[in-house]
Amino acid sequence: MKSRASALQMALSDLQAEAVEQKFSDWREFGYRLDETYDKMPIAEAGRLTADDSRARRYVVYDRMVQLLRYVHVPNSRVDLSEMGHVLDVLVEKRGEKEVTLFLHWLRKEGRFDPYMATQLQGVFMVMYPETVEEILSQWLRSNVHPNDVYETLVEVAAFHLRGRGSPELQRKFLRSTLTQWATYMHLYVADGRFKYGNNDMRSLFVRNGPWARDDGSVARLTFLRSVDGMADRVDNCLAALVSTQPDSLQMVLDGWQEAFMHPGEVHRLLFNRPRDRATPDAKEKVQELTYRLKFVMWHHYFDVLNVNDVCDDGDRAKQVVGNTGTAETTDLFQWLRSYSGMEDRADNLLAALASRYLTPLPMKKRRKLHR
Repeated sequence: MKSRASALQMALSDLQAEAVEQKFSDWREFGYRLDETYDKMPIAEAGRLTADDSRARRYVVYDRMVQLLRYVHVPNSRVDLSEMGHVLDVLVEKRGEKEVTLFLHWLRKEGRFDPYMATQLQGVFMVMYPETVEEILSQWLRSNVHPNDVYETLVEVAAFHLRGRGSPELQRKFLRSTLTQWATYMHLYVADGRFKYGNNDMRSLFVRNGPWARDDGSVARLTFLRSVDGMADRVDNCLAALVSTQPDSLQMVLDGWQEAFMHPGEVHRLLFNRPRDRATPDAKEKVQELTYRLKFVMWHHYFDVLNVNDVCDDGDRAKQVVGNTGTAETTDLFQWLRSYSGMEDRADNLLAALASRYLTPLPMKKRRKLHR
């Protein structure tokens, strides 16, 4: 008997949903304004409320808001963020900014709407009403939303908002504001103590969200993030990892480090203190070696552009390379460097500095340290 009643209830629910969708279809055809549609929404719970049931009344309001979102978002169609922005404006007009902020949190938490869509709505709302940023970020944090999901939501919404609007400088400024919000969220996420967000997480995020060469590409975004408090070390490691997998981004990365006046010794550590897998097939090994030597040449050019020869001469360069690669590989690299156009004199000077410092036998203890 119980199963029959349950089946009947489901059938009635399906009929009700079908009737609501038919009504929505008619309203769309008549071209009602969104604010008019909001007032006409059929509310299933309204008949069961008592005067003092404030929580239930809130859910009735939320149900009306959900219905308006469903009215705009035609099932099985692509989400139109612009149209959703109009809906949010109507909801704020009807219920106020604070209540809509709470509603959007409830919407994603309760699963009454597609979770990805609900998160995007919060992102759109942050753009439209910047004073809600702090509250929405804290809601995401309480719900353990991963920083990579937050990044993709914010950047997608920012890209939508900026499409065809304003000067390139204005667009860049808006995107940088978005990146700063993301960095704030990531710091809060890590500071919570229950979660970890490593450099590999960040690297995979920016690899997924290329390209490298455009003004708003991954390298440009990461270079900007270096200026956000607490982000420099994490970003530098991420940039060094990107160079290893995307050698064509090397020049852009070095340009960013040059603007930050990063010391060549630190640049060398980031570029070369990365494990190189020697047990790879020959083809991959050759690519790795070419990438390695390309980085080596570019590092020397970095020295020249930064004009730090007065504080770090060829002997210091040789010392830094030996400290990372050992004397045998350093000698091989310097000899190879001679064959590179315009680098003959530099290579000879480096070989001379290497010979004067490391040609004589070294104590075993110091030799082990250099080859480490």
